[in-house]
Amino acid sequence: MQPKNVVAFSRKYVKFILLILIVFSFGIDLGRFSVKSIDLEGGQTQSWWEIAYNVETGAGYKACNDYYVPNCGITEQFTAMREPLPVLVFALVGRLSHNSISVLAFVPILMYFLTFAGIYMLGKSLGGIETGLLSVLFWTFYLPQERVEASLTGDLFASAFVIFGLILFVQAIKLNRLRDWLGFGAVMGLAVLSRSAALIIVLVLVSGYVVLFREKTVSFWDVAWKGGLSFVVLGLMISPWVIRNTLVFGEPVIGTSLIGFNLYRHNAIVGSDVPPHYVGPHESHAQVQALVAAHPEMMMPLNEVQIDKIYRDEAVRLIRENPFSYAKLVAYRVLPLLFNIGVVEQYGNQESIFDYISIVQQAVLLMLFVVGLRYGDKLFYLFGLAILVYSASYLAIGSQLRYLIPVMPVVIIIGSFGFIKMWFAFDDAKSIKNNV
Repeated sequence: MQPKNVVAFSRKYVKFILLILIVFSFGIDLGRFSVKSIDLEGGQTQSWWEIAYNVETGAGYKACNDYYVPNCGITEQFTAMREPLPVLVFALVGRLSHNSISVLAFVPILMYFLTFAGIYMLGKSLGGIETGLLSVLFWTFYLPQERVEASLTGDLFASAFVIFGLILFVQAIKLNRLRDWLGFGAVMGLAVLSRSAALIIVLVLVSGYVVLFREKTVSFWDVAWKGGLSFVVLGLMISPWVIRNTLVFGEPVIGTSLIGFNLYRHNAIVGSDVPPHYVGPHESHAQVQALVAAHPEMMMPLNEVQIDKIYRDEAVRLIRENPFSYAKLVAYRVLPLLFNIGVVEQYGNQESIFDYISIVQQAVLLMLFVVGLRYGDKLFYLFGLAILVYSASYLAIGSQLRYLIPVMPVVIIIGSFGFIKMWFAFDDAKSIKNNV
């Protein structure tokens, strides 16, 4: 089948194809939920829902999880462990539904379909209808997001807001309208309030465009001040969270109070004679207990941010003392970040056929992503740079595939564009060969 015929068919029946994919996706969601509902007390959901439930019941933005904060039982339990936007949404939905698991389960499903819509819109903007359709087809069958969708976290929130933020960013570049720059800052502010690492994407996109990828016909100062205003809007969006944390903890916290913990958890092994690996919860608990023994002040009534500083300082000390071991660990983390290799076992589970298919799927998408960058323009390079820096931030601390969910829609779009371009190139080469 020739690619031009497939493209013509997809353009003619675009609404019908989208409808089929939406119905199919919704059927998968209902089927999964009928087999296994969301566990509010387990997995990734537990730490998010604990805070949401306390907010819902009027106890405040609090949590006590001695796995992260060993002294929380003797403190006021104010927390910044999780970003606020998903927590507040979960609390609101829980309050309105009397904590119905069936209703709460529709929150990540809604975020999935918002991401679905954003993927089609951005794909269409970058590569035409056919790129948009192929992108949502890949997203529909993308297995890692199915696992994330089965829990209450901020990952799919971030995916939805990042993709719509990028739609506004593309419009801002193409049309240079102030309202698009301001909208970009506002929507990415929501992304940061869902997953704070999204701030890296904003920094790379705006600075990268202004300094490196701006067209020569575009005034530096014109885009610089508009890009600067997008940062101002983003700052205003996240300011209530930063102000709240400053009042509660005595110092500003832009993201979460778990950065130091994660830095220590995933890097304390550099001081031991063990091979690089993903550090699971049981090993991490032993590490924390050893640190508490060395720092008895961690069982004093310090607040969460003060405890996190102890984690961070100890992790930095170990990294500085063992730079080569740390470098090997960072290099190893490419595997869990891109393919989730070595993660499942650390949580006491065996890898399933689901995991093996996910590895193959991820490898194909990443190869197509590289092809898409090859055929793309400066905007594709800028998106690729943002994804690279975003990924590198997790390689430095700790990594697993779930952390890439907020940017995988962009990887899929660029990969879909690359697949279509490659298909046309092969078809053209075949036609030339047949005509010789």
